[in-house]
Amino acid sequence: MKNFKRFAALFVIGALAFSLAACGKGNTGNNTETEAATEASKDVTPEVGADTMGGKLWNAFLEAAAEDGATAESVANKLSTNEVILFMPMVMEAEEGLLAGFDNAEIKGFKSGYMFAPMISSIAFVNYVFELEDGADAAAFIKTLTDNANPAWNVCVQADQTVAGSKGNLVFFAMCPENLE
Repeated sequence: MKNFKRFAALFVIGALAFSLAACGKGNTGNNTETEAATEASKDVTPEVGADTMGGKLWNAFLEAAAEDGATAESVANKLSTNEVILFMPMVMEAEEGLLAGFDNAEIKGFKSGYMFAPMISSIAFVNYVFELEDGADAAAFIKTLTDNANPAWNVCVQADQTVAGSKGNLVFFAMCPENLE
C-alpha cells in the first residue's frame, strides 16, 4: 500500500508538470496596454482599442464610475451585465491577498474590491473593480496590478488584453480576449 501511495503521488506530480509544460506560462507582456496619468485629474487612462472587449468594458466602467455614489460593487455589477459579456458571470467581493490572475503576488492597498469572471468556462477573462482610499496613488496601485498580472493564469488559455485604468478612486483591471465572437 505504501508503494501504491508513492506511485500515485508521483503520477499526479508528473501529470501536473506535463500539463504546465504543455500550456506554458506565456506571459510575454506583448498585449499589456500602457497607461498615462493625466496631470489635471491623476486618472489613469489605458491605451486600448474602443472596438475590443477591453475597450468596451473600459468605456462602460467610465460611465458607471461617473454615476453619483458609484462604488466598486455597483460598478462591477453594472459591468457584469454589459452586452459584451457572453457568459454567465459571477460577481464576488475581492479581499486583499492572493487574487485570480496574479500568480503568487498578494494584492493589497485597496479599500474594497469586486471581481467578476465566468462561472464555469475556459475563457481567459477576469475583471476587477477596486476602490482606493481618497488620496491613494492609483498609478502606483495599477503598476502593482500590471507588474504581477499573468494573462495565462487560467489553465491552457491566455488573455489577449490586459487593460487597467482609474477614474477618481475607482480602479478598473481586466484580462480578457479581444472579442468573444
